[in-house]
Amino acid sequence: MSKRFSFVGSMSFTGVLVVLLIVILALATFVESSYGTRTAWALVYGTHWFEVLLAVMAVNLVAVMYRYKFFNRKKVVVLLFHLAFVLILAGAAITRFISYEGIMHIREQSMTNRMLSNNAYVEVTLQKGEEEVTDGREVMLTSLTPKAYRAGMNIGGDKVKIRSTGYITNAVEQFVEASGGEPLLQVVFVSSGQTTATLPSGSLQLILGMDVSFNNPDSSAVLRFFTQGDSVCMSAPFPISQMQMGAESAVRYEPWDTIAFREGWLYTVGHMRMAMQAYIPSAKRQVVAAPPGEGGGHVSAVQVELAYQGMKATVMVPGMPRIAGEAVTGEIGDLRYAITYGSREVELPFSLFLKDFVVDRYPGSNSPSSFASEVVLVDQEMGIQEDRRIFMNNVLKHRGYRFYQSSYDNDELGTVLSVNKDRAGTFVTYLGYLILMAGMLAALFVRGTRFARLTKISVATKKAGVVALLLLGGGMSLFAQSVPPKDEAQAFGALWVQDKGGRFEPMNTLSHEVVRKITQKSGYQEFSADQV
Repeated sequence: MSKRFSFVGSMSFTGVLVVLLIVILALATFVESSYGTRTAWALVYGTHWFEVLLAVMAVNLVAVMYRYKFFNRKKVVVLLFHLAFVLILAGAAITRFISYEGIMHIREQSMTNRMLSNNAYVEVTLQKGEEEVTDGREVMLTSLTPKAYRAGMNIGGDKVKIRSTGYITNAVEQFVEASGGEPLLQVVFVSSGQTTATLPSGSLQLILGMDVSFNNPDSSAVLRFFTQGDSVCMSAPFPISQMQMGAESAVRYEPWDTIAFREGWLYTVGHMRMAMQAYIPSAKRQVVAAPPGEGGGHVSAVQVELAYQGMKATVMVPGMPRIAGEAVTGEIGDLRYAITYGSREVELPFSLFLKDFVVDRYPGSNSPSSFASEVVLVDQEMGIQEDRRIFMNNVLKHRGYRFYQSSYDNDELGTVLSVNKDRAGTFVTYLGYLILMAGMLAALFVRGTRFARLTKISVATKKAGVVALLLLGGGMSLFAQSVPPKDEAQAFGALWVQDKGGRFEPMNTLSHEVVRKITQKSGYQEFSADQV
């Protein structure tokens, strides 16, 4: 046996790997608590060197089994433990490289067979003349790994280099004055409250129950803003009063009159007033980091640099994992590009139709106690059309896919399901767990183990243990309590108590919450939650 194989299959090398893994996992835990799960995956769990470390551990375990000859009856317990860990690592590898997961969003009375991947991708499409090339790569971009994406593409005999140069975790979109842009109008509307609307040229928005347009020919707009030369004008199918701020008199305009819309003037329509906040004749949309202490748009953005024929262009592409990205287009010389950052759409071989989404709440509270999706599974290839119900701890399984209830829309008219396809990885991993449990049981009964030696105690000691167990069982019966009648339990449920969060609520609410978490039902056998 060579010295190299002897070292790989040594227990000392196993100890080094275990200590190294513990240190790495501890550091990854600190990174995750400080910067989030995605950063921990980008720096540790999703890296190739971490995959190599786990592969080396699997090779070490197999080499140890071979070197120390675990394949015999006397060492069956140790063999089971080592084999279990090898299978668990193999299952993790299958999950990592073959399986995938994502989310599926469905609105009520609609059907879909598409899901969004959990991982994010940067998709690039280049077009030069009639030629078009595309490239898509999975990325793990975070504030600590902003330069993790790099690609090279060839088109028309020229090399195009693309790389990420920055990453914004909390991004917002804003318009800035720039040449070659489009007009932008910002209007403040005051009715029962104050609303500021940003109207890019060509837009049509619903504001305070009224369709408002800017440079949009749509005739459905009630309030219409448009440009005439360097000025902004407005018209509406009702009278409008115009008054300069600080003045005492107003000018009244008839329906559909063309009215100059200027800064420093106040315009009144019935009980609603409005004023120009800003007007930019040429504006472009720009993605920037949200100011410290302010919430952004719950979206990230990656800064991408393209290099082509000595020219360079920098593009900010908004997006994030588990959200479909929107393409950002542009030109650099004679090259047109479209870049997308976000999750990929994955088509499933069957569909789900959402009939109804149901939310149950605790009595006397708006807090949801449970929520479920009433769906119809439609698989035309297998001739299946079945009603299914998905809720917590009740998973829909079909053709290797598993659907879990994840969340729902704010209006409670749509559901978000977590989707997982990992039949092979799950089977191998669970087989490893099963063998691990078999090894634990074998350690209790197989001759020669320490547990087996500990069982060889005197008969007197065994009798004393049996007597102690009997006394303990009898003592426990002394604490048994009778179940109170329903009327007494109902009166008990009306008492007000304080939960762990400091909120006051009836005892009935607290008892229902505890019983439902334990039994997944509103009661236990024939007893109500208050009786339990």
